[in-house]
Amino acid sequence: MSNAQFKLKELTTWVTSECDLRCKYCFVYKLNENQPHGKMTKETADQLIKFADQNLQPDGNIWFFGAEPFCNYDIIRYIIEKSKETGHKWKFGATTNCTLLTEEIIQWLGKQNFGFNCSIDGLKDTHNTNRVYPDSSGSWNDAWRGLSLIRKYINPNPQVRWTVTPSTVKG
Repeated sequence: MSNAQFKLKELTTWVTSECDLRCKYCFVYKLNENQPHGKMTKETADQLIKFADQNLQPDGNIWFFGAEPFCNYDIIRYIIEKSKETGHKWKFGATTNCTLLTEEIIQWLGKQNFGFNCSIDGLKDTHNTNRVYPDSSGSWNDAWRGLSLIRKYINPNPQVRWTVTPSTVKG
């Protein structure tokens, strides 16, 4: 067996523990309420790229995760650009609440072979039950806007992940 057979198909990297929301069921904030919420640095990103260069298949995937990865969009863009500069043809993607996505971000990501796993918890009232901003206002309008941009520019049928709780199961 060659060393290539032992390379990884996908890496999931945590680019930030910051989030613009305070979802009522969020494990990140529940576990780390009193901890500082940091962001991946360029130095760490360089180490990630080095690790991926040695351990990720040439057609592998790098998936961005975090509390909300787009709170650190600059590092996502840095990783993608640096990977392409060094000749890598990896695919990229993120699990996101969609609230921070803008037309500019989506149009750029659309050129990068980028995939999405969108966290939407049903229709407006159901979604807003748990997916709230720090002031307790619902995030549906912003999440739906971001999802609509993904559908318009990248994928008309993106993957959606949905958290069902006892308070939203009927929705």
